[in-house]
Parts: sequence; C-alpha cells; structure tokens
Amino acid sequence: MEEKSKRILINLLGVFFLFVGALAVLYAIYENNFYQVLWLCYLGLFFIGIGFLMRKGCIVVAQLNILLIPLIIWDIDFFYMLFNGQSLLGIADYFLYEGRSVIANLISLQHVFTLPLAIFGLFLLKVKRKDAWKFSLVEMGIIFAIGRLFTSEVENVNCVFKNCLPMSFGSVPYWLVWFIVVVLGVLLVNYIFVGLDSLREKK
Repeated sequence: MEEKSKRILINLLGVFFLFVGALAVLYAIYENNFYQVLWLCYLGLFFIGIGFLMRKGCIVVAQLNILLIPLIIWDIDFFYMLFNGQSLLGIADYFLYEGRSVIANLISLQHVFTLPLAIFGLFLLKVKRKDAWKFSLVEMGIIFAIGRLFTSEVENVNCVFKNCLPMSFGSVPYWLVWFIVVVLGVLLVNYIFVGLDSLREKK
C-alpha cells in the first residue's frame, strides 16, 4: 500500500473512532446516564482515535490490551442471541430491550466493529514501544478507583462491583479476582500484539 493511501486510511480511522466516541458520550449525557461515560468501550474509542491521529501505535495497543477479550466475549454473546434468539451469557441482552432507541443500538454496535477496525489500523502503524501494558494497567487501576467511588453497584460500570458473567469465584474477594483477570488479560494480549509486530518486522 502506498504511503499516502496509508496516511489517509489512518486519519480516517482516527476521525471515525473519535466521532463514534463523541456520539456515545453525548447520547449518554442526553439520556442523563452520566455513568456510561466511564465505560471502557467508550473511553477506548477516544484513545484509539487519538492513537491513530498521533501515529502512536502503543496507544492503540494499550486500549486493545484492555478491550480485546471483553469485546470478543460480548460479540460471541451478541451473535449467539442474534442468530439463535436465545440468551447465552446475558451481557448483550439489553440490545433487544423493548423501547430501546435505534440510536442507542447503533452506538452499541461499536462492540462489533471496534476490534477489526482497530487491528486493521494497527497493521498500518508501527508499534515502536513494547510496554503498552504499563499504560493499560495504570488506566485500569484509575478506572477501578473511579468506578468504585463514583458509581453504584446497580450500574456496575466495567464490572468493578460484581462479575458481569454468570459464574462465581467462591469466597475469593471479588476485587482481587477483578485485578487478577485484568492483569493476566492485559499481559496476554500485549504479548500477542508485540509478537505479531515482531514477526512483521522480520519479513
């Protein structure tokens, strides 16, 4: 791909992610659901957009470290519900709630396209830093603290109060489980992206 075409594509992706992120936040505010602004999938849209526009692959990787596994789980649940008409994990059921607006559903579809578009854009960039996992963990720590302090257990933003999946971890403190899952997930995904980028450099 020509360098000029590559630059144009990366810029378009950056603008698109920022636009969808702004739309999601503005709609949440319009609906008086201010807590939704803290959802990682919304914040991730902004950071991914900024990463593309600044040509900082590490910013994009930092968000993919956080979002890749949760979005894959959401997508599996969504497409299972879509094609089978039955709930699997229950996390995407809200998509079919009666009275839910078309705009809200269109925004929620970002769960489906964020990963393929971000990974495609990342393929066009060069990941110069291999330690994006540090930024990911700092961001998650901040999000956990803000979520616990300023949102309620009913809202359960980013699952900081209780597990969003239908499973139990027994008597293990949930906050500890949350951090263990986050750390392992972030490190695993970061390792995969750094490894793939290293293989691309060798070609």
